[in-house]
Amino acid sequence: MLGENRQPVQLCNVLALRADSTLVGGVVTDASGAFTLPITDSTALVRFAYVGYAEQTLPVAQVPGEVVLLPVSVEIGQASVQGTRPQLRMVEAGLIELPVKGTSLAAEADITDLLRQLPGFVASGDEGVRMVNGGSHLIYLNGRKVQSFDEIRNLDPANVKSLKLNTAPGAKYGSGTNAVIMIETKANLQGFSLYARVYTRRRSVWNYGGNVSLSYTPGRVTYYGELSYDDFRAKREKTFRADFTEGQDAVDKARLESTVNEHETTRTPRVKVGIEAQPTQGLNLGARYSASYAQMKFPSHEHHIANRNGAVIDNLDAEGNIRQTTPIHQVNAYGRYQITERLGATLNADFYLKGIDKPSDHKEISNTLHTEYTYQQHNKANYLLWQVTPSVDYSFGQRGQLEVGGELYQITGGGKVDRGGVTVMDYSNHEQQYAGFATYAIPLGNWNASVGARYEYSSSQVDNWLTPSKSENRHYAAPFFSALYHSQSEIFSFGCNIIGVYPS
Repeated sequence: MLGENRQPVQLCNVLALRADSTLVGGVVTDASGAFTLPITDSTALVRFAYVGYAEQTLPVAQVPGEVVLLPVSVEIGQASVQGTRPQLRMVEAGLIELPVKGTSLAAEADITDLLRQLPGFVASGDEGVRMVNGGSHLIYLNGRKVQSFDEIRNLDPANVKSLKLNTAPGAKYGSGTNAVIMIETKANLQGFSLYARVYTRRRSVWNYGGNVSLSYTPGRVTYYGELSYDDFRAKREKTFRADFTEGQDAVDKARLESTVNEHETTRTPRVKVGIEAQPTQGLNLGARYSASYAQMKFPSHEHHIANRNGAVIDNLDAEGNIRQTTPIHQVNAYGRYQITERLGATLNADFYLKGIDKPSDHKEISNTLHTEYTYQQHNKANYLLWQVTPSVDYSFGQRGQLEVGGELYQITGGGKVDRGGVTVMDYSNHEQQYAGFATYAIPLGNWNASVGARYEYSSSQVDNWLTPSKSENRHYAAPFFSALYHSQSEIFSFGCNIIGVYPS
């Protein structure tokens, strides 16, 4: 991968796509601009995407040995000018920064389009973004963990100051976390501000929505609120074919052909209110309440044909109609106190409540056997989570920084499934986790090194009234070390993470 003046482009997204542009997999380029992308039979296209440059999509057979990216131009009136190009910067071991304020990224359509500029990430519908390698990631907004992408879905990129991507999360985060995105927004302006947006998008069908947000900052306190509404619609058609052989000489042959048509409509109103305050120098406090009520309708039709040795043995039509309502309530409180110039403390607390009510109707008709089978199913579930995360950090100046903290969380929930008037599942669950971590980062000339460890203890109990109950206790320990060397011409990094889980 080459950019202007034929310079290697590092951290460029290289994506393998099917013919309909859905993702197969992806990689990012190394410091020399090189990449190795596995190609499967389903790969039809390869897309190259790097922040500040125009995307290129090529048929897989036409990818040259060198791909040259061209800078993005911004249209202003009838003139075409070079946008203020954002630059990815490696600021320390495993930490990449992408400035947004004052660059062309501030004009992105929404927060999803902004986040997919990060190396190793692509847009992913309701999830917002996902990692191209299938890994798990967390998102933090101004130091607060985002429990659901809905919390930031309507965040205007023009209000974002910078993005940071931690590709070596270390001891502070859980064992299953492969990357952490940190979003920092601009400071609130004094006085009253109002922002409104209406959008429409064309996918398989038209989608639309909008939001109105306002804030009032009379001094050291900011009050804010937001109302939003999204109408998401999608039409999908999928076709499958599976061939089977049986017998010693594979003389018996069977084939199953299926066509699936789905129509989804999800309408979601949301509300958010909050307060941020800086009562004294060095002390920042905040609290926020948000709620949403998603209403989904999901009718579908399936047609299946099964044949053996060329003769049709069944011709089946299946229809389904799923309705689902999902209310969500969340309360978040946080505080940061800079006790001295070197010593600081942070506390985050979350309460999250989610319910699901999902009735559905199903009908299957065999056109060959002339039979019909209908049934109704009703799923109900609820989840409650609370979490407290305290941490303390101390700066030793040029000798590095130490951070020590912990996590306490509890999840309770339960659900019930009725099918055809008969209860087939009735359960409750309870889980607790306690975790502690310590990490120390130190600069050593052209080197940045980080060392630390994390310990977790969790216990879970699942009670199913129709089957035996199940409980499990787990211990998890993970020391780690990582280092990064950087100079004007090269970047080199390595790391080691040792994980022990008991019982295994």
